[in-house]
Amino acid sequence: MTADHHPIATPTPDSHEWIPHAYSQLVSVGEHFDLVRIAGFRGDGIARLLVKAAAGAAGPIVQELYGREWVHFLTRPRTVREFHWPPGIQVWDGRRDFSVEIPALSGGSCLLRWLSKPTPDAPLVGTELLHTVLIRDPAGILDPVDRTGRATSGT
Repeated sequence: MTADHHPIATPTPDSHEWIPHAYSQLVSVGEHFDLVRIAGFRGDGIARLLVKAAAGAAGPIVQELYGREWVHFLTRPRTVREFHWPPGIQVWDGRRDFSVEIPALSGGSCLLRWLSKPTPDAPLVGTELLHTVLIRDPAGILDPVDRTGRATSGT
């Protein structure tokens, strides 16, 4: 999938301190953001739905371009545990050590890409909106048996 499939809104002029100026860096989850991650085409599809639901300004969403091609949704700190996530969705909130690689806004990594960048109006992904998109899933990205809303955690 090319970047043309995801309208990327203009990034914030004063980048978050956790976004590197060049290349990429590992950032611990929990202090600056919580993390919801979804593997492969399922994560990519949910990212597209979220960007559309947010009129192009969904907040920071990063995709790994290797392995399981995880899609990382960076949400407000201490918010992911407020929701019950469908099976297969991993959530991290800093209660356990976990770090995620973040690319520079200009790219700088052949292994990561921004599907949506932070903007002044969307510095982080709205946890409630992400949860709503996942539960409603109008495009049928989730398997019907995964619509139970049972809580899951990243393992």
